[in-house]
Amino acid sequence: MFKNFFNNPLFILIEIMTIVVQIVLVTFGGRAVKCTPLSIHQHLFCMAIGLFGLVVGVFVKFIPKRFFDCAVNENIDQIEKQPTFTSQLRKMTSKAKLT
Repeated sequence: MFKNFFNNPLFILIEIMTIVVQIVLVTFGGRAVKCTPLSIHQHLFCMAIGLFGLVVGVFVKFIPKRFFDCAVNENIDQIEKQPTFTSQLRKMTSKAKLT
């Protein structure tokens, strides 16, 4: 599914632009975005925290599913069948449009 995921130039451009805009906003945003500029070491520290989260996520994917069997809720089928707030809201708005 994710084969050649990083070969998409549009994806890479959007990722780079996101990083650049965040750095520019933090560095030069000042009172407009209510933050103080970060030093290069602070930016690198923030990136390291984000990278650490990604690495932890990769390792969590390799934990066998059987270790999480104790956390399974037996009533999950009944819970999933209950209507959610958003589904009820959609029904109400669709009925209001029809009248």
